Amino acid sequence: MRFRHFILHLTGLVPALVLTIDILLQFTQAKSLCQTQACQAVGEYVRLGETNLLILGAAFFWVVWLLFFLSTRLNRPVFWHLAALVLLAALAFDGGLLGYQFMGLGLQCWLCVGVGAALFANLFSLAWVRKGWMIACIGVVVWMGGFAANSALIVAPQAPQLQEAAFVSHNAPKDNPDIDFYFFFSLNCGHCTEIIINMAMNGQDKVNWHLCSLDSTDQNIRKLAWVKEQVEQGADPFVQILKAKGMKDVPVEEIPDAVQQAVGQAQAFFRHRGYRGVPLLVVQQGRNQELTLTGKSNIARFLWEQGVVTKWMQPDEAMKRLRGLRD
Repeated sequence: MRFRHFILHLTGLVPALVLTIDILLQFTQAKSLCQTQACQAVGEYVRLGETNLLILGAAFFWVVWLLFFLSTRLNRPVFWHLAALVLLAALAFDGGLLGYQFMGLGLQCWLCVGVGAALFANLFSLAWVRKGWMIACIGVVVWMGGFAANSALIVAPQAPQLQEAAFVSHNAPKDNPDIDFYFFFSLNCGHCTEIIINMAMNGQDKVNWHLCSLDSTDQNIRKLAWVKEQVEQGADPFVQILKAKGMKDVPVEEIPDAVQQAVGQAQAFFRHRGYRGVPLLVVQQGRNQELTLTGKSNIARFLWEQGVVTKWMQPDEAMKRLRGLRD
């Protein structure tokens, strides 16, 4: 029996410690144990916020472990029943959450999957100690019911506004003020770099440019924050992006919340529209006209036809220009 109690305590204690460590990492180093894009994406659809959900999850497993501890020490039925009830409630919640992730969003957050596995481990350990496998069957059915309910429903998350996706904007002085170009890019994308270099050379006085980045790493966020600072002082946004690409130490003391929020909105907008890669250009003229172009060639041809660029540099020339800006 002592061995069974040891396994019971272990199944309750391990997930509590793991989630606690993840919370500490987020507060101290701004990163999580789960670094996948799906994990970050799922966090944006949680009403409470990803961090608050983690805190609640860690608190739950600490409570479960405390109930296990009291149950094995005092051996009173009330503690065993409370442990079973809270586990059943958590399984219903987890089934609904994973059902929405897998079927509604089409994403798999492995941290959430791990939490679900930990809940089942706690449930089966409790059933093993108490020799009550009916509670295990009930837990599985409850989880499947929550999963099936959210799998059957079509829940459409609120689409982010395109205007909220831009971390920096550059408006045309007078010409065509009603034409807005939303350029989605990544600092790690070579095709994006070629377009940015050509825009830096040709000028941007014909349309309103709104730059939207999908880079969410801490280093890239700092670079975007530096670009925003320079643009607010009157610098060319495209030139500053090229300079930021070559930086190793970014001179930014504090990252504005607006930059992080804009990147999150850009990623959410990208997923909601079903886009798969950058570079991507969304052109808006007025309220009802919208054109989307994907890929370097399509965007370059469109910019040329619209007279936005008058000279297009080839990749080799573009790289020379990039090295010149870095120097």
